[in-house]
Amino acid sequence: MKHLVAVSILILLFLSVFVFPLSQPGSSVFYISLAFVAVSLFLSSWNIGIKRGLAYLRLTPKWKDAPSLALQSLVIFFACAAVTMAITCVFLLAGLLDTENVYDKVMLLPLPALVLAFTLAPLGEEMLFRGFLFRKLSDWLGVGKKGDLPWVAGAILSSSLFAIMHAAYGSYAELAVAFAVGIVLCVGVKKTNSLVPAVLAHAAFNFVSIFMAVFL
Repeated sequence: MKHLVAVSILILLFLSVFVFPLSQPGSSVFYISLAFVAVSLFLSSWNIGIKRGLAYLRLTPKWKDAPSLALQSLVIFFACAAVTMAITCVFLLAGLLDTENVYDKVMLLPLPALVLAFTLAPLGEEMLFRGFLFRKLSDWLGVGKKGDLPWVAGAILSSSLFAIMHAAYGSYAELAVAFAVGIVLCVGVKKTNSLVPAVLAHAAFNFVSIFMAVFL
């Protein structure tokens, strides 16, 4: 697995130079997402235990589970949408809604970057924040302990890091939404014991958000 990870990273980096030159606007979306994928695969491949790599990240779906995984992804997506609407309403009523900063940045992205935002980006973010960090933090905090406290603390910590990653948008509402959505995705991964529904839900959530920002 370690050799496979190394070869995959080298191939992706080689191809990226031709497909997404560093000078191209929005190329950071690709490189950051690719870095998340690479780091997640590398760290999980060095995990000490029976499950390593994609298995540790809970990213080994089976075709027979496709219907249930699709249904679970829909449930998680609607949960993400619900908490987003609730937080948006709170900020709006308080006169603190500043999501125009997010929309302005999204509108500056070229089409390839927008496509990456709901394809490669959700995969990379879920692999790192929910696949690796959430599980690793929960494992560390759960040593010698029982109950739900370890994974709840892991969800809060990983979601806090996920929210901080969105600080570049310059929006307090975006930070709150990112944290809440991160919590929902962690719960989804915990309940389904799979990263696939979280990846699909995240991709759908980003697609809808981008569509609304661009066309509405």
